[in-house]
Amino acid sequence: MRLLPRGTHDPAMFIKPRQLRHALQNAGLVPGPETGLGPRGLNRRLDLTFGPLPLTTILYMGIALRPGLALGGPGLPPLKWSSLRYGF
Repeated sequence: MRLLPRGTHDPAMFIKPRQLRHALQNAGLVPGPETGLGPRGLNRRLDLTFGPLPLTTILYMGIALRPGLALGGPGLPPLKWSSLRYGF
């Protein structure tokens, strides 16, 4: 695609999802689900649009929680990982 000049990124410095998951666990956090992100198409102005992808090879995002943190808030039932959704 050649969107960025050569040398912009050093692949050796990229953090793989499993490395991040391990670091989160070592920090006492509970990793949650991850999703890949990447180019999904072009909009009307011919700009690239990005969105969720099944692979984590280009970009990814995820969440982690401190153990014992109630997701639902005061007076609300606790949420489950499966009920959390990304804003797409």
